[in-house]
Parts: sequence; C-alpha cells; structure tokens
Amino acid sequence: MSSVPPEPTAWRTRRRRQPHSLEKKLVGGLIMITLVVVAAHGLLSQHLMSTSITLRTEQTLNDAWQRAQWQISAQAGGSVSMGAPLTARGADLLLPSSKGHDAGTLVGLLPLEGKSSSPGADAWQLPVEAFIVDEHGDQRDLDDDERHALYSAIAGGDPETPTRLEVHDESYLVRWGGLDLDTRYAAPDALLVVGVSAGRDAAIEELSRQWLIGMVIAMVLVLAGGARWWVRRSLRGLATVTQQAEAVARLPMARGTVDLREHRIPEGVATGSGEIGVMGEALNTMIDSVDDALVEREETDRRLRRFVADASHELRTPLASMRGYADMLALTEPLTPKGQESLARVRAQTDRMSALVEDMLLLARLDRIAMSDSPTTADTGERVRVDVGELVLEAVQDARAASPEHRWKVDVGDEVLETGAEVLADRSQLERVLANLLSNAAKHTPAGTNVTVHVDRDALEPCEDRECPAVRIVVHDDGHGIPEEVMPRLFDRFVRGSAGRTSTEGSTGLGLSIVKAVIQAHGGRIQVSSVPGDTRFVAVLPACE
Repeated sequence: MSSVPPEPTAWRTRRRRQPHSLEKKLVGGLIMITLVVVAAHGLLSQHLMSTSITLRTEQTLNDAWQRAQWQISAQAGGSVSMGAPLTARGADLLLPSSKGHDAGTLVGLLPLEGKSSSPGADAWQLPVEAFIVDEHGDQRDLDDDERHALYSAIAGGDPETPTRLEVHDESYLVRWGGLDLDTRYAAPDALLVVGVSAGRDAAIEELSRQWLIGMVIAMVLVLAGGARWWVRRSLRGLATVTQQAEAVARLPMARGTVDLREHRIPEGVATGSGEIGVMGEALNTMIDSVDDALVEREETDRRLRRFVADASHELRTPLASMRGYADMLALTEPLTPKGQESLARVRAQTDRMSALVEDMLLLARLDRIAMSDSPTTADTGERVRVDVGELVLEAVQDARAASPEHRWKVDVGDEVLETGAEVLADRSQLERVLANLLSNAAKHTPAGTNVTVHVDRDALEPCEDRECPAVRIVVHDDGHGIPEEVMPRLFDRFVRGSAGRTSTEGSTGLGLSIVKAVIQAHGGRIQVSSVPGDTRFVAVLPACE
C-alpha cells in the first residue's frame, strides 16, 4: 500500500580499515631476514659439501684406476700374481684383482673389437668380463642388466669425463680408457673400465640436504617464538598507548560530556625510557588539554543556555504587554490607514518574537531533560498514549489549509491500519514536531511539490535481548533538495536553509532543532537524507506495547 520510494542508503557506519599489527611486522621481518641468511648459508654449505663429496669420489675413482693399471702391469710382468687369465677372442686377457679395492668398486676390461655400430644393437657384442667387489672383498660378476647399463654408458660417454651409472638402485662413478701396456695379456685395443660406488656419497648428500631443511624449519620456529616474546615485551607499552588512543577516538567528544582523564596513559608507561615513554607523556598532555577545553566549553555552553532561558522568561512579560497595548490601540484609538498598517506590523512582529521566545523556552526545557537523570514532569510534560496516525491526519489537514499550493498525501502502512500506532508522549510536543516538519517542507519547496507523510511500524535497537517495537514517521518531498553543505548542521540551532530550497517567508532556524530535541527526549531518533527530487525526514519513536 505504501507509495513512498525506498529509503536511500545515506546513513552507513564508517568502518576503519584495521592496520597490520606492528608486532606482526617486526616478528615477520626478523623471521624473513633470518630465513634469508640461514637459507643462503645453508645453500652455500650444501654446495661446498656437494663439491667436496664429488671431488672425494673422483679422487677415489682415480686411485682405483691407478691401482687397476698397476695390477695389470704387475701381472703382465709376472712379478705379482693378482689375477687369473680370462679367455676372450681366443686370447688371454688378465683382469685386475679385487684385492686393494674398496667394496662396491667395479673393474673390467672391454675389447674394442667387440664394439657394434649398428643402431639399436648392444654396445658390445663379444662377452666381456667385469666384476664388482662385494662387502667381503670378493668378486661378483655383473649380471645382464649391469652389463647392458655399463655398455650403454661407455658407448654414449666421454672417456675424459667420469660418467654416472645408475643400475639396481645403485649409483657408480665410472671411468674408462685405453691401456698404455703392449703385452700379451693387456693389448692396447682393450679398454680398462673402473667405477666406484657413489651411492653412499649421494645418501650423505641427501641426508645433509634434509638436515639443512630441518635446521631451517627449527630455527624459524624457535626464532618466531623468541622474536614474538621479545617484540611483545618491548612493545607492551605501545599496546597500552594504542588501546587508550583508540578509546579516546571513540568518545563522543562533540557532546562535551565525556571524561578524558580516565583514559590517561599509566605513569609506568608514560615515564618510561625511549620513544614509547615520550609518546605516552605527549598523549597525556594532549588528553589533559583537550579535557580542560571540553570542560570549559561545556561550562560556557551551560552559561549560554541559562542566559537564553532566563532572557526568554524575562521577555515573555514585555512581549505580552506590547501585544496588549497594540490590541488596545487598535480598539480604542482612531488611526489612519497608514497607522493601522503600521500597528498590524507591530502586532505581527510581536507575535513572531513571542513564538521565538516560546521556542527557546521549549529548547531550554528539553536541554534540562537531556542533561538530567530524573527529569521532572514540568520539563517532560504529561506523557499519555497518543495515536500517531490521528496526529498525522490532523497535521496534514492543517498544512493543506495553510499551503494549498502543495500536494499533500498521507500513506499509512497495513500493520498500522490493523494494530494502530500508539506512543507514550506529550501530545502537544508531538504536534509541534509534525507541524515543524510539514511547515519546513512547505516553506522550502516551490508550489506544486508533492509532500507525503508515511506512518508505519519499525524497530529500535535491541533492548533486553529483544527488539523494541517502534513507530516510524517519514516526511518525504520531491523538491530541490537540501544543499550538501547544510546537511551536517541541519539540526543545529539558528541554522537556515539557503537558496537550494526555496523559502517564501522568514524562519527562526529553531524548528528542526526542536524536532530533534523532542524526538530524543521521547527516546527516539531522527535522520535525514536528501538528493534533488528526494528529501526525507525519518523519525522513529518507541511504540506502546
């Protein structure tokens, strides 16, 4: 049933982006720096260890190579019998002995005449003898897979560079080359092949890599815990300063009714050494200065309000006398047309001044309500159950009679039609609120403006673990809107609209101040939003249950 456009989202809670904790930044920075240093040191250590292991393995391979050549030379000369003749190609080739070699050493002789050049064929087609020294120092012949892997490595390798041989989950560093001997048992057309086990060195290298990773992880964990403890201990005072500063920032200092001294930085922090102590002392000095200024401002404001209230009281009698004398002159003295016109202006200005005095007296009473924990009935007025829908109908009828050039409309929600919309309030003050809102719409909008008053149910903030039922009154017009620069102080006293909203008659600037004060005195709230073609005042009052 409602014909009022949806309310614009003009009121939003400003959310401050939460900054990253200084503690987290410092701890993270320390961890990152240490991690980089440890990682660089670890990588360098790993590289040096890998290089050392490789050089040691190559040196072991060279020693085995020299030993194998010496064994063949010794057997060929007959001075030492360290091997048995092997039959291959119909000739006898002496194979080096396993004696003197470490376990895992590979030794063999390969005849060059057996090498194949056919693609896909085995590297050597003639049977070649080779063995591996086992853990007992005995010779173990190569199986077919080991032979094939050895042939393939030599066929595709460079005799000047040791080659890696991987077979049966074992790793060997292999070297081969021709013999510098020309004897019956060691022909120059044979290749000596020697390899040493590199599996243990690879395992050591892998173990060192895992140890390095574990060390880095352990150092990061230990450093993270230690750095967090140290940084937190060092910044303990700063956390206190931050908490108090945020508490001060959340205080509604615009109202001037706050006590900043309870948010002073503890002396133990403010008198400490270092920048945190200096910051705490400076913040305490600022808090004291601002608190003194707020107290002085509050006292000045109180004196000003008391003066306005007293002056308003004192003005009521003279204004009543002026109005009485003006009425008596109009009734008893013959006046010229010009005199009658002047007297009429005196009476009108007297009435206007009297209305201003009454407005100031009403605001004075409402101020006493706002500042008092237990206001008297003389200030609050008589609170009775009031039907808001009925008040709205009467107020719109009065506004239509006073400003017939505007288009007035009442829109009542379905729930209000069914259950009513009663509030506990001073009827005369609510009538004043509606009259001021409608008068404001009439004064500051051009003829032909549509003004709609909408009444519906709403809910205030939760109270006692539930939502408090409320009545919402919306006064909407499609005029030119309220100037943006006026919006922040629209409800302040003696604030008048500018050319953005057409005004056809004078205004005291107290109407909206009275509206806000009355609504707040009744436990409600009022908000305003305005864009060209859509201005709305929304008042919410607690409803009778």
